[in-house]
Amino acid sequence: MKTALYILLGIAFVLCVAPLFISDSYRVERNIEINKPAATVFKHVGDFHTWKNWSVWDKLDTAAIHEYSETTGQMNSYHDWAGNDDMGSGRITIDSLAENQFYGMRLDFRTPMVSTASADFSFTETDGKTAISWVMEGKSDYFFRWFNLMMDGMVGADFQNGL
Repeated sequence: MKTALYILLGIAFVLCVAPLFISDSYRVERNIEINKPAATVFKHVGDFHTWKNWSVWDKLDTAAIHEYSETTGQMNSYHDWAGNDDMGSGRITIDSLAENQFYGMRLDFRTPMVSTASADFSFTETDGKTAISWVMEGKSDYFFRWFNLMMDGMVGADFQNGL
């Protein structure tokens, strides 16, 4: 009985103290170079209607409900989604941009867990090819910092498949 209590106390201690030593932020980044001009890629990424063609998350629930702003590829353009438990629900909004070079987006996740992150797309054209960088950054509450250790593994493959 005492041994079980000590084990439980040890687990509780680790779960409560270990997050002190885990960063409260995460960063996932993937890159690719494609044979298209930056203007073409920039327009494609900025149009949330096209995401169903390349976003792995849209494939998680083909019956998901999607709502889009009237404008695409502009400041405050957005995409709302509500899907099954795998897809969840939320909104992505363009909150900064530099024509043919950069999109900064805010991700507001509603389910399965409420959180906010940033997603940035950078485009660099050289000789008709475009290098694309896709970065997601966010912060986690104290007891969820454990997820920061796994974010690259959980999200990185999805980024790579989407690129």
